[in-house]
Amino acid sequence: MKVALLQLDTVWHDKRANFEKVEEQVAELGRVDCIVLPEMFATGFTMKPAGLAEAGFGETARFLSSLAEAKACIVLGGFIEAPESGLPRNVLAVYGPRGDELARYAKLHPFSFGGEPQAYAAGSSTVALALPGSPCTLGLSICYDLRFPELYRSLLSASVNSYVVIANWPRPRTPHWRALLIARAIENQAFVWGVNRVGQGGGLDYEGCSLVVDPTGQILAEGDASEGWVEAELDFEALHAWRKAFPALLDRKL
Repeated sequence: MKVALLQLDTVWHDKRANFEKVEEQVAELGRVDCIVLPEMFATGFTMKPAGLAEAGFGETARFLSSLAEAKACIVLGGFIEAPESGLPRNVLAVYGPRGDELARYAKLHPFSFGGEPQAYAAGSSTVALALPGSPCTLGLSICYDLRFPELYRSLLSASVNSYVVIANWPRPRTPHWRALLIARAIENQAFVWGVNRVGQGGGLDYEGCSLVVDPTGQILAEGDASEGWVEAELDFEALHAWRKAFPALLDRKL
Protein backbone atom coordinates (compact mmCIF):
# COMPACT_ATOMS: atom_id res chain seq x y z
CA MET A 1 0.00 0.00 0.00
CA LYS A 2 1.46 3.37 -1.03
CA VAL A 3 0.57 6.57 0.85
CA ALA A 4 1.35 10.18 -0.03
CA LEU A 5 1.34 12.95 2.59
CA LEU A 6 0.96 16.45 1.12
CA GLN A 7 2.75 19.26 2.95
CA LEU A 8 0.94 22.47 2.00
CA ASP A 9 1.93 26.08 2.50
CA THR A 10 -1.67 26.92 3.32
CA VAL A 11 -3.09 30.25 2.15
CA TRP A 12 -4.80 31.81 5.16
CA HIS A 13 -8.62 31.69 4.96
CA ASP A 14 -8.64 31.09 1.18
CA LYS A 15 -10.26 27.78 0.33
CA ARG A 16 -10.14 28.16 -3.44
CA ALA A 17 -6.41 28.96 -3.43
CA ASN A 18 -5.72 25.92 -1.28
CA PHE A 19 -7.83 23.63 -3.47
CA GLU A 20 -5.75 24.80 -6.42
CA LYS A 21 -2.52 24.10 -4.51
CA VAL A 22 -3.67 20.56 -3.79
CA GLU A 23 -4.68 19.99 -7.40
CA GLU A 24 -1.29 21.19 -8.64
CA GLN A 25 0.58 18.84 -6.30
CA VAL A 26 -1.66 15.86 -6.94
CA ALA A 27 -1.26 16.30 -10.71
CA GLU A 28 2.43 15.46 -10.27
CA LEU A 29 1.85 12.39 -8.11
CA GLY A 30 2.19 8.91 -9.52
CA ARG A 31 -0.16 6.10 -8.62
CA VAL A 32 -0.87 5.97 -4.87
CA ASP A 33 -3.48 4.23 -2.74
CA CYS A 34 -4.04 7.05 -0.27
CA ILE A 35 -3.52 10.83 -0.23
CA VAL A 36 -3.46 12.65 3.12
CA LEU A 37 -3.85 16.42 3.59
CA PRO A 38 -3.11 18.41 6.78
CA GLU A 39 -5.43 19.63 9.51
CA MET A 40 -7.74 22.43 8.27
CA PHE A 41 -5.86 22.32 4.97
CA ALA A 42 -8.33 24.65 3.23
CA THR A 43 -8.25 27.50 5.77
CA GLY A 44 -5.29 27.20 8.11
CA PHE A 45 -5.59 26.50 11.83
CA THR A 46 -7.76 29.50 12.55
CA MET A 47 -9.43 30.47 15.81
CA LYS A 48 -11.94 32.57 13.83
CA PRO A 49 -14.11 29.94 12.10
CA ALA A 50 -17.06 32.27 11.41
CA GLY A 51 -17.89 32.07 7.73
CA LEU A 52 -15.51 29.16 7.18
CA ALA A 53 -17.40 26.31 8.84
CA GLU A 54 -19.33 23.95 6.56
CA ALA A 55 -22.50 21.99 7.22
CA GLY A 56 -22.92 18.45 5.96
CA PHE A 57 -21.43 17.82 2.52
CA GLY A 58 -19.95 21.29 2.19
CA GLU A 59 -17.44 22.87 -0.17
CA THR A 60 -14.32 21.21 1.24
CA ALA A 61 -16.03 17.84 1.64
CA ARG A 62 -17.09 18.00 -2.01
CA PHE A 63 -13.54 18.87 -3.04
CA LEU A 64 -12.10 15.89 -1.15
CA SER A 65 -14.76 13.59 -2.56
CA SER A 66 -14.08 14.75 -6.13
CA LEU A 67 -10.34 14.38 -5.64
CA ALA A 68 -10.74 10.81 -4.39
CA GLU A 69 -12.90 9.93 -7.37
CA ALA A 70 -10.60 11.63 -9.89
CA LYS A 71 -7.49 9.88 -8.53
CA ALA A 72 -9.32 6.58 -7.87
CA CYS A 73 -7.81 6.39 -4.41
CA ILE A 74 -8.61 7.12 -0.76
CA VAL A 75 -8.30 10.77 0.31
CA LEU A 76 -8.16 12.15 3.86
CA GLY A 77 -8.30 15.81 4.86
CA GLY A 78 -9.29 18.14 7.65
CA PHE A 79 -11.76 21.02 7.68
CA ILE A 80 -14.16 23.00 9.89
CA GLU A 81 -17.55 21.39 10.36
CA ALA A 82 -20.59 23.51 11.23
CA PRO A 83 -22.92 21.85 13.74
CA GLU A 84 -26.68 22.21 14.01
CA SER A 85 -26.05 24.16 17.20
CA GLY A 86 -23.10 25.24 19.32
CA LEU A 87 -19.45 25.59 18.34
CA PRO A 88 -18.02 24.16 15.10
CA ARG A 89 -15.78 21.10 15.14
CA ASN A 90 -12.30 20.41 13.82
CA VAL A 91 -12.79 17.25 11.75
CA LEU A 92 -10.96 14.71 9.61
CA ALA A 93 -12.96 13.06 6.82
CA VAL A 94 -12.10 10.04 4.68
CA TYR A 95 -13.35 9.52 1.11
CA GLY A 96 -13.20 6.35 -0.97
CA PRO A 97 -12.27 5.91 -4.65
CA ARG A 98 -15.90 6.37 -5.70
CA GLY A 99 -16.12 9.66 -3.81
CA ASP A 100 -18.16 8.19 -0.96
CA GLU A 101 -17.50 9.38 2.58
CA LEU A 102 -16.12 6.47 4.62
CA ALA A 103 -15.67 8.13 8.00
CA ARG A 104 -15.58 11.45 9.81
CA TYR A 105 -13.74 12.07 13.08
CA ALA A 106 -13.94 15.17 15.30
CA LYS A 107 -10.81 16.09 17.26
CA LEU A 108 -11.12 14.74 20.80
CA HIS A 109 -8.51 17.06 22.32
CA PRO A 110 -8.87 20.74 21.33
CA PHE A 111 -5.58 22.58 21.88
CA SER A 112 -6.20 24.57 25.07
CA PHE A 113 -2.77 26.25 24.95
CA GLY A 114 -3.83 27.89 21.67
CA GLY A 115 -7.41 28.73 22.69
CA GLU A 116 -9.03 26.06 20.53
CA PRO A 117 -11.67 25.02 23.12
CA GLN A 118 -13.13 28.53 22.97
CA ALA A 119 -13.60 28.25 19.19
CA TYR A 120 -14.30 24.53 18.62
CA ALA A 121 -16.26 21.80 20.36
CA ALA A 122 -14.46 18.57 21.21
CA GLY A 123 -15.41 15.29 19.56
CA SER A 124 -16.89 12.53 21.66
CA SER A 125 -15.59 9.24 20.20
CA THR A 126 -12.66 7.56 18.50
CA VAL A 127 -12.92 6.41 14.90
CA ALA A 128 -11.26 3.48 13.13
CA LEU A 129 -12.01 2.03 9.72
CA ALA A 130 -10.84 -0.73 7.42
CA LEU A 131 -9.72 0.94 4.20
CA PRO A 132 -11.35 -0.68 1.16
CA GLY A 133 -9.12 -2.85 -0.99
CA SER A 134 -6.35 -2.75 1.60
CA PRO A 135 -5.08 -4.69 4.65
CA CYS A 136 -4.99 -1.36 6.51
CA THR A 137 -7.25 -0.70 9.49
CA LEU A 138 -6.72 2.97 10.26
CA GLY A 139 -7.18 4.96 13.46
CA LEU A 140 -7.89 8.66 12.95
CA SER A 141 -6.43 11.55 14.96
CA ILE A 142 -5.71 15.26 14.69
CA CYS A 143 -2.65 17.21 15.85
CA TYR A 144 -2.83 17.72 19.66
CA ASP A 145 -4.38 14.24 19.99
CA LEU A 146 -0.83 12.96 19.46
CA ARG A 147 0.07 13.90 23.03
CA PHE A 148 -2.51 11.48 24.48
CA PRO A 149 -1.27 7.90 24.05
CA GLU A 150 -4.43 6.43 25.57
CA LEU A 151 -6.35 7.43 22.44
CA TYR A 152 -4.07 5.32 20.24
CA ARG A 153 -3.96 2.41 22.67
CA SER A 154 -7.74 2.29 22.89
CA LEU A 155 -7.98 1.94 19.10
CA LEU A 156 -6.12 -1.37 19.22
CA SER A 157 -9.40 -2.99 20.30
CA ALA A 158 -10.66 -2.16 16.79
CA SER A 159 -7.72 -4.13 15.28
CA VAL A 160 -5.97 -0.96 14.14
CA ASN A 161 -2.61 -1.51 12.44
CA SER A 162 -2.02 2.08 11.27
CA TYR A 163 -2.65 5.57 12.62
CA VAL A 164 -2.92 8.86 10.79
CA VAL A 165 -2.23 12.23 12.42
CA ILE A 166 -3.12 15.34 10.41
CA ALA A 167 -1.63 18.47 11.92
CA ASN A 168 -0.70 22.12 12.04
CA TRP A 169 2.23 21.56 14.41
CA PRO A 170 4.39 24.70 14.93
CA ARG A 171 8.15 24.79 14.38
CA PRO A 172 9.19 25.36 18.04
CA ARG A 173 7.75 21.97 19.02
CA THR A 174 8.94 19.96 16.01
CA PRO A 175 11.18 17.73 18.22
CA HIS A 176 8.04 16.71 20.14
CA TRP A 177 6.23 15.96 16.87
CA ARG A 178 8.95 13.59 15.68
CA ALA A 179 9.44 11.89 19.04
CA LEU A 180 5.73 11.32 19.65
CA LEU A 181 5.02 9.95 16.16
CA ILE A 182 7.85 7.46 16.58
CA ALA A 183 6.69 6.56 20.09
CA ARG A 184 3.10 5.90 18.95
CA ALA A 185 4.47 3.55 16.26
CA ILE A 186 6.76 1.64 18.62
CA GLU A 187 4.35 1.22 21.53
CA ASN A 188 1.44 0.10 19.31
CA GLN A 189 3.54 -1.85 16.79
CA ALA A 190 1.75 0.01 14.01
CA PHE A 191 2.45 2.25 11.05
CA VAL A 192 2.04 5.95 11.85
CA TRP A 193 1.51 8.62 9.19
CA GLY A 194 1.93 12.19 10.36
CA VAL A 195 1.26 15.02 7.90
CA ASN A 196 2.02 18.63 8.79
CA ARG A 197 1.75 21.95 6.95
CA VAL A 198 4.64 24.26 6.06
CA GLY A 199 5.02 28.04 5.85
CA GLN A 200 3.37 30.66 8.04
CA GLY A 201 -0.21 31.20 9.14
CA GLY A 202 -2.00 32.92 11.99
CA GLY A 203 1.29 34.26 13.31
CA LEU A 204 2.88 30.81 13.58
CA ASP A 205 5.71 29.17 11.64
CA TYR A 206 5.48 25.55 10.43
CA GLU A 207 8.30 23.37 9.08
CA GLY A 208 6.48 20.30 7.84
CA CYS A 209 8.60 17.31 8.87
CA SER A 210 5.83 14.94 7.83
CA LEU A 211 6.76 11.37 8.74
CA VAL A 212 5.84 7.81 7.91
CA VAL A 213 7.07 5.48 10.67
CA ASP A 214 7.03 1.68 10.64
CA PRO A 215 6.00 -0.57 13.58
CA THR A 216 9.59 -0.87 14.84
CA GLY A 217 10.05 2.90 14.95
CA GLN A 218 12.07 3.17 11.74
CA ILE A 219 11.34 6.24 9.60
CA LEU A 220 10.26 5.18 6.11
CA ALA A 221 9.90 8.71 4.73
CA GLU A 222 10.37 12.23 6.07
CA GLY A 223 9.57 15.66 4.71
CA ASP A 224 11.61 18.81 5.08
CA ALA A 225 10.35 22.39 5.49
CA SER A 226 9.28 22.84 1.87
CA GLU A 227 5.96 22.36 0.13
CA GLY A 228 5.64 18.97 -1.52
CA TRP A 229 4.77 15.40 -0.65
CA VAL A 230 6.16 12.47 1.29
CA GLU A 231 5.60 8.97 -0.11
CA ALA A 232 6.02 5.57 1.48
CA GLU A 233 5.16 1.95 0.73
CA LEU A 234 3.62 0.08 3.68
CA ASP A 235 4.33 -3.64 4.10
CA PHE A 236 1.60 -5.18 6.24
CA GLU A 237 3.08 -8.66 6.06
CA ALA A 238 6.17 -7.26 7.77
CA LEU A 239 3.94 -5.61 10.38
CA HIS A 240 2.21 -8.91 11.24
CA ALA A 241 5.57 -10.70 11.31
CA TRP A 242 6.94 -8.14 13.79
CA ARG A 243 3.89 -8.40 16.05
CA LYS A 244 4.28 -12.19 16.04
CA ALA A 245 8.05 -12.16 16.58
CA PHE A 246 7.89 -9.59 19.40
CA PRO A 247 4.39 -10.00 20.91
CA ALA A 248 4.50 -7.10 23.36
CA LEU A 249 0.84 -6.20 22.77
CA LEU A 250 -0.20 -9.55 24.28
CA ASP A 251 1.40 -8.54 27.59
CA ARG A 252 -0.79 -5.48 28.19
CA LYS A 253 -2.32 -5.38 31.68
CA LEU A 254 -4.50 -2.24 31.64
